[in-house]
Amino acid sequence: MEQCLCLQQLEALEKVVHLMNFFPMLEEACKELKSSRLFLKLLEAVLKTGNRMNGTYGKTTLLHFVVQEISRSEGIRVSESIMGRIMNQRSNKNRTEEEKEEDYRRMGLDLVSGLNTELGNVKKTATIDLEGLVSSVSNLRDGLGKLRCLASEKIKGDGENIAFVSSMSSYNMRVLAIKFHNRRR
Repeated sequence: MEQCLCLQQLEALEKVVHLMNFFPMLEEACKELKSSRLFLKLLEAVLKTGNRMNGTYGKTTLLHFVVQEISRSEGIRVSESIMGRIMNQRSNKNRTEEEKEEDYRRMGLDLVSGLNTELGNVKKTATIDLEGLVSSVSNLRDGLGKLRCLASEKIKGDGENIAFVSSMSSYNMRVLAIKFHNRRR
């Protein structure tokens, strides 16, 4: 009986440790998304433009439009901040409007393409199978419930078994606390 309980507790502990690896990754991804000015701007543009373009036929039209507009606006912002107003005024006199627009788009696309590296943790987190994670947590909860029932059935009145289960529970809690503490650092 003790071996069965011990094995079940160890399996549950392994699952908990495995699941605990996902949560710091999710936290980092959330921080990146919240702090990314460009991502928030893209999200806002998609939401606003999506509401206006509900009559069109596809998501690619919306995405294409949003990327064009964000690229253009970011290109203008970068152009103004890099070249400065005086330099920009001199060179703009000789260029056509189409050339200026193309430069803005090019600079904006360079900036937008940097999202891939800026949101590295988000990219890693996207590979997590959410349904698998939810299923694992649910299975773990069910397994721990069964383990509690089994332990309470087997230890009624037996002092030796009570001591064993108590020591295993405190051991598991210490291991979990140490693992969690190490992950938070």
